[in-house]
Amino acid sequence: EGGSRKSHDYPKALSWFQKAHAQGNSEASWRIGNLYDGGKVGPKDEETAAKFYRASADRGNLEGKLRYGYMLSQGKGVIQDKAEAKTYYEQAAKAGYPRAMYFLGLGQKNGLFGPINNAEAEKWLSKALAKGMSEAKGHLDQLQKLKSTSLQRYEQQAAKGSITALYNAGYTYLNKMNNPDKAETYFSEAAHKGDFWSQYYMGVIHGDLKAYPQYWKPQHALMWLYTAERTGLRDGKKVNAIVQKYQQIEQQASAEMRIRATENARECFSSNYKVCR
Repeated sequence: EGGSRKSHDYPKALSWFQKAHAQGNSEASWRIGNLYDGGKVGPKDEETAAKFYRASADRGNLEGKLRYGYMLSQGKGVIQDKAEAKTYYEQAAKAGYPRAMYFLGLGQKNGLFGPINNAEAEKWLSKALAKGMSEAKGHLDQLQKLKSTSLQRYEQQAAKGSITALYNAGYTYLNKMNNPDKAETYFSEAAHKGDFWSQYYMGVIHGDLKAYPQYWKPQHALMWLYTAERTGLRDGKKVNAIVQKYQQIEQQASAEMRIRATENARECFSSNYKVCR
């Protein structure tokens, strides 16, 4: 009459999970957390849930890492810590867990861990899709549409000489499309027009042997970074990132390179960026 209905004995399940947890079973740990998180064994108890998710994560369980990372990101049952949350998501994603790849990508897309990072979002959502997480496709389509629309607009404005558009096109090609060739072209034009951040990225592209080996020119990188520092100081901008970057590259450059880069930066700046070697 009316068909059968499946019942759940959550207290009994909790009892068995607790025994398994006591024996070190990492899956049992997050399942206990899930029961408390969902209010299945009494009032919803996020603090206790987070405790068991953490236990599961510390035992190396990938679902446990994902769940504890979420609690950290939202401040549920624990003090909110978005940076730590990202660490747990990344641990699970890098271990090859598709759900973690998906939620890490989604978190980057939605600013769950701080500023939105569409390049990282696309990276992890693509990995998730390749692992069978079909939910990722819609988000990837949104990112592609956003990227294409924005880039087209930037390039149209850049063709008219807009320094801001030149920079934005370069940034999009470098950080969202992994195309340093096109990025360098746009950054170079904007840098010669006095754009502070384009000068910085010229230093980044030419000063990172691991990421952009085809552009490795430490002296040229230092010249642009020294120039960016001068530009920034003149315009009242903070130059901490510039200094940090050129100090890293200086460790890989000879004393002669550093001297020449300093001289060339002085010439570049004094020539209003017309002579930048």
